[in-house]
Amino acid sequence: MYYFNYDNENLFLEKHNKIILISYINFYYFMKKLKEMNKIELNGLRLTTKNTLIIDLTSISSLINIFNSNNNLVDSYIKIKLNNLVVNQEDDEILKSIINKYLESMFESKFDDIDYIKLFKAYSNLNIENEKKFFKMLNSIINSDEYEEIMIFYKRSIINEFKLQNIEEINNEKVILFEICDKDSKLELDDNILIFDKEITQLRVDDFFDLIINKSRKYDAKNKDTYIYLINKILFYAINGKEVDLVKKYENEISELTEILNKEFKLKFTGEL
Repeated sequence: MYYFNYDNENLFLEKHNKIILISYINFYYFMKKLKEMNKIELNGLRLTTKNTLIIDLTSISSLINIFNSNNNLVDSYIKIKLNNLVVNQEDDEILKSIINKYLESMFESKFDDIDYIKLFKAYSNLNIENEKKFFKMLNSIINSDEYEEIMIFYKRSIINEFKLQNIEEINNEKVILFEICDKDSKLELDDNILIFDKEITQLRVDDFFDLIINKSRKYDAKNKDTYIYLINKILFYAINGKEVDLVKKYENEISELTEILNKEFKLKFTGEL
């Protein structure tokens, strides 16, 4: 478990966390402060751009930023590779001589201390073409000492479409996952939920289910698994044609659960989920 201090609010995070968005404004300010690393601590560590990497897989536009050369993932990968690169003295002297020759002709001055990392990063055109390249770079960064914390935000529909589901299998203490729930999501009993409304509400999934179910007038303890199934369907899944019979069978339960979710959590369902 991670102890997370954000804007004088204390949250407890797990390796996997589910986010339910009611207020985009609150989530916007949360991400803005996080990316600015504004007075945020994790397990006592003050987060900075030097010790924390944030990877955004929550939209097509953010994915486009990942799958090109102009992003922190590629920059960090290049830096790690160059830091581990061993250049023998002869090659080093030849390289410095060539670079100095052209720098001197351009600026009429010598540059003895050449930052190869900045030089190679500036002229590299290293792209992430596919999921294999993505995970190759990500694993290199995770297994290095470059960052102490890596936070990955994603939507399931995005990672499913682009075959990036393996991020959920990463087993490393420095990696924390945040799934922004969409129609392909499913709440599991060991999940930690963060609900973004005017304030951030934190709940364990089993407490979340119990809170909803216990307000039901129709609930029978023998049907708890069915109720959990229905809540997941109402929250994250547009019921398709194959489930017409299920809808008819539990029409009253679905109507009541939808009313409870609307009232208790301001989740305004209109039939189009």
